[in-house]
Amino acid sequence: MRSYFMSIKTNDYRFLKNGKHHLILSGEVHYFRLPKDSWDQHLELAKSTGINTIATYVPWIIHEEIYRSYDFTHDFDLPFFLSLCKDKNLDVIIKPGPYIMAELKNEGLPYWLYEKYPEIIPNTWNKNKVTTPQVDYLHPQFLNEVKTWYNVLFDHIKDYMSPVIGIQLDNEVGMISWVSNQPELSLDITTSLKDKMPHIKDVYHPSTQESLIYHDTLKTLMRKRYEFYIQTLKSYFEDLGLSNMLYFINIHGTSAGRGKSFPIGISQLIDTYAKDNDILPGMDLYFGNIDLENFHDLYIVNSFVKSTVKDSKPYGTLELNVADGNFGDNLAIHNLPSALDFKIRFAIAQDQKFLNYYLLTAGINPKLKNPKKEDLNQRVAITGARHGFAAPIQTDFSLLYTFDILKNTTQMVQSFSSHLANMLEETDEIAACFMMDSYKTEYQMPNQDIIRQKNDNLSLHRNSVYWDTLLKQMLLLHYQFHSFWLENAEQIPSSIKLLMTNSSTFMSNANQTKFVNYLKSGGKIIFVGDLPEYNLIGDKDTTLIDYLNIKPIKKYFDWEDHLLTLTSDIKVQGQTEFRSFIAQSVETDQAPLFSHLITNEKIGVKSENYVWITSNYPGHLLYTKTILDHLQIKPKIFVQNQSGHLLTFKQSYDETSLYHLINLEHYPQSLKIYDHDFPLFDSNPVSINAQEALMLWTNIQINEELFIYSTAEIKSYTNDSYLISINQKNAYIKIKTHRSLTITDQINVIKRDHVYEITVVIKTDQVILNFA
Repeated sequence: MRSYFMSIKTNDYRFLKNGKHHLILSGEVHYFRLPKDSWDQHLELAKSTGINTIATYVPWIIHEEIYRSYDFTHDFDLPFFLSLCKDKNLDVIIKPGPYIMAELKNEGLPYWLYEKYPEIIPNTWNKNKVTTPQVDYLHPQFLNEVKTWYNVLFDHIKDYMSPVIGIQLDNEVGMISWVSNQPELSLDITTSLKDKMPHIKDVYHPSTQESLIYHDTLKTLMRKRYEFYIQTLKSYFEDLGLSNMLYFINIHGTSAGRGKSFPIGISQLIDTYAKDNDILPGMDLYFGNIDLENFHDLYIVNSFVKSTVKDSKPYGTLELNVADGNFGDNLAIHNLPSALDFKIRFAIAQDQKFLNYYLLTAGINPKLKNPKKEDLNQRVAITGARHGFAAPIQTDFSLLYTFDILKNTTQMVQSFSSHLANMLEETDEIAACFMMDSYKTEYQMPNQDIIRQKNDNLSLHRNSVYWDTLLKQMLLLHYQFHSFWLENAEQIPSSIKLLMTNSSTFMSNANQTKFVNYLKSGGKIIFVGDLPEYNLIGDKDTTLIDYLNIKPIKKYFDWEDHLLTLTSDIKVQGQTEFRSFIAQSVETDQAPLFSHLITNEKIGVKSENYVWITSNYPGHLLYTKTILDHLQIKPKIFVQNQSGHLLTFKQSYDETSLYHLINLEHYPQSLKIYDHDFPLFDSNPVSINAQEALMLWTNIQINEELFIYSTAEIKSYTNDSYLISINQKNAYIKIKTHRSLTITDQINVIKRDHVYEITVVIKTDQVILNFA
């Protein structure tokens, strides 16, 4: 059996390529949607953006549309496509399914598979057949055909594998059953349910009394099932001699431009990668504009995934949406130019070491050779003849406005890739709790109120005040928190000085006990949501609130308690009252956080080492800041003179630091930044334009120059020159070098002991600093 040498390895959250730190910067190009004679030019355009890797699906439905008739010719000539990538020094990630989605019919599975093996179509609730393209992942007939497909594919490309660095295993595993609420109740699942619930009468329709434990058991079994499925697919490639390959699993879950549902996808697939050092998690992130409404979604989902990565593996994004927003070819939306730039910078700032731009090139959906009579477009995909209306590179080589933005940011990242590949987040000693139990809500037996009520309660308190108020405002206050996966630890570590967590009526005894022990050890917590009264299967459990000596009294909802109003000690424009849409009153000896305007009931708790928020509160940062001041928690980064909402993140490696600034506002700002109370950039102000982001280095060695700081971005460099992006602003740069700087009329220079203090005096787009 032939073995393949891999030039890329993983080490300490990073990639090493030929022994050097490496970023994988990839773009999605679907060879099967492009004429073969256009591949060369499309790859050249893709490479010109600064990427070093190409990712592509390899659709089963394309290459074996007709049973045992394989087509790797003409526009489906994958071996030739791989050879072109190699010639252009582009690495490749292949994604051979079996599922690939990508708007293909049957999500990429050939029609004959369903016709030849109808038994692979699983049952779901009430023993009905699923109404989606979902098959039984573990059915022997399905797996046998998948293995045959992999073997045939490999036989065709085995002599062209040298540029291939990675393989994505299937695509969005579990997504179809989640969004359709049709879990595949296959024989192995129903057998296990009977084993674990011997008194159950109907495994396809549990009774109301059985519902909570049934759903809890089912979700655990499904996660184990996905783990086994992915391990089986991986073993097929390993049997072909590909044991040294990078293997990826992609996590799904964004919806309508938001990330609140994304952790459900994490929870579904956690066992597929958290237990296997060789499988790397990558996200599918479909955000449009990054603005005040949703910026924190991107940060939180990145942070949650990172918290689940074990054994120092790198993580990243396998589908980073780089579209202009015109997905339906109907001109419904064009994203702001900043959207794409911000998304890339978030990824870099949060330590992602691989990025795949999806979809980089548009294409044409080929016609089926043997279409169904009822198929009115007769093409392989549901989108019609054209595909990728919103992609930066169009089929005819024309470029959308997003291309230059993508190119500008990616080329800068590529210029500093050896440095960025090394950098790691430097967060505050504050963690957002990723309580995975809160996200096991993907299935819900129809017409069962008890499971609906539980799921609704979990969803409300993970999605509202915790996500959209507390964590959001923490970032706006310049707290750079990391995330902590609660269920994966025996105890909450003392290195976390403040833990923030959602809470709900349902919480496992194990998690309640961890919170109690952490508080006993001197930790501080901000709880957000209902006081827990039951464990996850509905048994009474008040371990946490008993320890804290607090009791729930009444839940208020604005749609039931009209014009619900609370009061606070905090005054906003002289007023202490504010409207609220939810609240829970409590009995406690501690001080209340808020109070009910009419009844004066205590709403929430404010204690020495914890705060319990049981209501929503307004979007004024003063509320969150007051809570943090009460708990004596301060951020490392302090920003002075900012006039609007701005984000700051820090990364570091050895003595080098990188400060990321993102201006969410549509107007410019000028500010001063402090790190641990130390003024950065010699107290010089940083100017940032509307909807602009900056990467500002300190103490970075490039060539023979040590950049002590620069308040403007260094876009690129050669051996003797540096391109500085000014964008019509003031800029201050300090460099230590033994070489001589060429003085121009654009800059004022003060030189002391080989140190140049440079001020850009002419407002321009860019300045080139030359040294000799």
